[in-house]
Amino acid sequence: MARILIRKIHNGEYAPGDRLESIRTLAERYEVGRQVMSSAFSLMAKQNYIYTVHGSGTYVNPRLKVGLYYRLGWFDNQLNPAACGITMQEAYMHAARRHFTLISGSNYEESFTFADWLTQKNDLDGVVVTGIVNEELLKFPRQHKIPYMVLGNYDISAEHPQTTYDVYRDYYDCLAALFREHQWKTFGVIGGTPDFRADREAMDGIRDAARDAGMDLAHGSFGAASDDGYKEVVAALKKKPEILIFCGSHWLGLMKYCERYPEFRRPVVVINGNQAAEVPDELYDYKFKLNAYSTEWKIVHTAVDALIDTIKTTGKGEC
Repeated sequence: MARILIRKIHNGEYAPGDRLESIRTLAERYEVGRQVMSSAFSLMAKQNYIYTVHGSGTYVNPRLKVGLYYRLGWFDNQLNPAACGITMQEAYMHAARRHFTLISGSNYEESFTFADWLTQKNDLDGVVVTGIVNEELLKFPRQHKIPYMVLGNYDISAEHPQTTYDVYRDYYDCLAALFREHQWKTFGVIGGTPDFRADREAMDGIRDAARDAGMDLAHGSFGAASDDGYKEVVAALKKKPEILIFCGSHWLGLMKYCERYPEFRRPVVVINGNQAAEVPDELYDYKFKLNAYSTEWKIVHTAVDALIDTIKTTGKGEC
């Protein structure tokens, strides 16, 4: 019921500042109970569409703009949205501060596509998309003139709006300081697949940090894993490194190796601090904290603000 009335506000059937009919009148018109209509009013009030003046009635927010739903999508393509719950929550709150409601979606372990989701959610003004992003994925919103913002570092053309952060510099700064402090001689690094821009930038940052800290790259190994990292861990351990560095969740490979060989004495292990809550304490010795995670909310704010500004500037707000 709330979405029906919101659509009428969007279409200008209820103009900004207009007085709505009473709950009784609308309930009778739409053949629903008064409690249903009352709940719809309550929801709309919380989302800033309407307000009630005691003794006078309920009015459409005069600051609204006809043609906007004041609803944004947030879509995680093919990745588990639980992994970015805090990020999504911050995006939701920041959007709310700008009087937009954030609607989340994901096709993780599902058969529908991003295009399917946008088609179903036909009352969004725009969408932030993250997860697995490529040119093919972005064809639908571009062809249908749906405002969108890509969040993250992806190999996509400059025509697509993209909010990124300096992955290379972040990894370089963190690891260079650690390398200079400990002066390890032999090392192994296990990161993500080079198919993804962010993973390549991370590995480049670590490689240059090791070189500039005086480490001999010939005494190091760099493994790229697309799964749990077990094969890459086995390959790295054969070279007997003093230290193993994990960029992401590939520490799972080391944990499985230790479980399989309980007498194995692991090398010094360094993990990404963002993974620390998941990693057993006995599995690592050091953790590095990327600036990206301390500034993650700022990046989220930038993406949400840029999308909202585009929507308000272009006036394109209907999916």
